[in-house]
Amino acid sequence: MLYLGALIIVIFLGWFLFGKPKPQATRSAPQKVKQQPKPARNTNEVFSFELNEKQAVLAATKPSPLANKHTREVYMQCLDSIPALPTIWSDLLAAIERGDAARKVAQYIKSEPTLAVEVLRHANMLAAKDVNDLGQAVVLLGYNAIRGIVTQYCVATLKTKPNTVYQSAALWKHAMATSALANIVAKYIPGCNSGVAGTLGLLHDLGRIGINVTLDKKGEVKVDVQAGYLHFEQQTFGMNHVEAGGLLAKHWHLSELIQTGILHHHHPAFAEPKAIPEAVRKEVLAVYLADLLAIHFEFAGGHNFVTLPLASYAPMMNASLETIAADPMVSKELWRVKSINF
Repeated sequence: MLYLGALIIVIFLGWFLFGKPKPQATRSAPQKVKQQPKPARNTNEVFSFELNEKQAVLAATKPSPLANKHTREVYMQCLDSIPALPTIWSDLLAAIERGDAARKVAQYIKSEPTLAVEVLRHANMLAAKDVNDLGQAVVLLGYNAIRGIVTQYCVATLKTKPNTVYQSAALWKHAMATSALANIVAKYIPGCNSGVAGTLGLLHDLGRIGINVTLDKKGEVKVDVQAGYLHFEQQTFGMNHVEAGGLLAKHWHLSELIQTGILHHHHPAFAEPKAIPEAVRKEVLAVYLADLLAIHFEFAGGHNFVTLPLASYAPMMNASLETIAADPMVSKELWRVKSINF
């Protein structure tokens, strides 16, 4: 009887643990919800920011026609007399784009004694005590300022026409400010190459230097807010700075990427993103916004108006222009540019 009772207990426990039917689930398994893509932010959210009292927003700039045959021939003949850039220029810019150490960048500068003196002079404008070491000067000034100082030094021998609308010092300040800001803006455009953006920012208005040294002003012409600044240059000089910059960049054998960037740096004002070659599209947007911010922060270079990009560029950004303008690096870099006197 004892064995029979034990057997009954074992059978009962086995049924209870393994044979009892499982209750049906009261709810079906949750279905995976397909995530909807976030709607693209409009231009008012991404590109709006507070203007200062001196500024106005121009209507979207219209592309300017190319120069006529005669103006182009005159310009090209003048370019033939402009010397090539020294090799130290391309070596230094390549070193900065690679992110070489300050000591290595300083070694390039040492090879050109007059340039070394110029760099030390600018460093001592910023420093509280004397700076006699080029490596320290490079660190103090920062790569953006060094890039601008070296470029200005390499083209300083070019003589400007007496009758022009652009002052060389203001052009270089604007170029350096745009270069510094392009490096910052690049952080807010996923996939943007900050080194290329910085170099393009420095050279985007190269055509205005070309115009300064080759073409005469035709007379007083007012900016048409509906046509934009490229048309103003076309009427004033017979050629706009975009075309002039592309030709000068080709004359100096700058990289295809930089040449393309110069030729498209106004496109965000009037052309859809796909009109800009993909290889330099993000860098062009970074430079366009940096250019706009440089004007906003009073590094205008002779052009005091701003034009917002088309709304179709907004999805390329991960922050608003207002957020970028408030980045602490903006004031730091612009302070360096402001402290430099050519």
